[in-house]
Amino acid sequence: MNAFLEARGLGKNYGTVAAVHGFSHCFAAGKITTLLGPSGSGKSTTLAMLAGLTDPDAGSVLLDGTDITRRPAEQRDFGLVFQNYSLFPHLSVLENVEFGLRVRGVGRRERRQRALAALEKVHMVHLAPRRIHQISGGEQQRTALARALAFNPRVLLLDEPLSALDAKLRESLRGELWRLLNELSLTAVYVTHDQVEAMSLGHELIIMQEGRIEQAGAPLDVYRHPASPFVADFLGSANLLAGECISAPEGPRLRFLTAELPAPAGSAAGPCAVMIRPEDILIVPEGSGQLRAQVTSSLFLGSRASLTVACDGCPLTVDAPNDSIPTVGETVSLHIRPDRLRALRPQTLNS
Repeated sequence: MNAFLEARGLGKNYGTVAAVHGFSHCFAAGKITTLLGPSGSGKSTTLAMLAGLTDPDAGSVLLDGTDITRRPAEQRDFGLVFQNYSLFPHLSVLENVEFGLRVRGVGRRERRQRALAALEKVHMVHLAPRRIHQISGGEQQRTALARALAFNPRVLLLDEPLSALDAKLRESLRGELWRLLNELSLTAVYVTHDQVEAMSLGHELIIMQEGRIEQAGAPLDVYRHPASPFVADFLGSANLLAGECISAPEGPRLRFLTAELPAPAGSAAGPCAVMIRPEDILIVPEGSGQLRAQVTSSLFLGSRASLTVACDGCPLTVDAPNDSIPTVGETVSLHIRPDRLRALRPQTLNS
């Protein structure tokens, strides 16, 4: 992988609290990497250290092989977009986009051309004369993005830029942002607490917990092959059950609830946490599944229903298509896709 931007053992302490420790990662050139984690996991602090806004207490940041750890933020040629867009209300949209270029000493004619080109990329040229209070939240987000793109940054860093927008607008702008970043082949690091954003925008996904990288990889790989119960539960919805991997003549088997199924390749013998995604549990004709359960609740979500079922006294979440939703109290037969089972290290789980 072409490691254009690299973090080596980054650490940051605030008093006795270790906000980030041992963060090491290679960010590929022209790719989008999303940082996902709960509040306080260290993702925004990590971004701030990459940007040069916060000095690390340990580790280093390299750009194209050059150590830039102590280089001031304004000398890194990084574009920054935050949740608070920090736009100047007394300036027009165009003047806001020009601002960074003016600070860098770019001549009036050139900065006007570059600012208009950046506004063209985000479809905002027609709003260039307007003041900030005259444009919508989504248009303000586009203005902030255009400002970050106007000086042709080597890296684009984004810290929850869509979180202040309503759900429908956020979905629309997410698609626009993905298109733009890929068209420009920008190296981007994107911090979010939104799982959908993290999985849909990133070529690579980093899950953080308590200041450390819990897992990194392609979004689909992390979703399908979580490294821990934390990742399984945090990324999407997951049923985590106490189980055991046992040896058998036909190969390793996984026991959980009242089922016994082939164990995933590489499963270690002994107690484990069995992970099953709700979409990998199918409601099948009576008697043809591995488990029987009773529906205890049903939440209609449009294209599907999210069911809670009781199986051997244990609650499971199951997805059902909207054309065949069982009623509460109904007994159903469940088929679990063996190829989607995962055996993880055990924690405190349903049993």
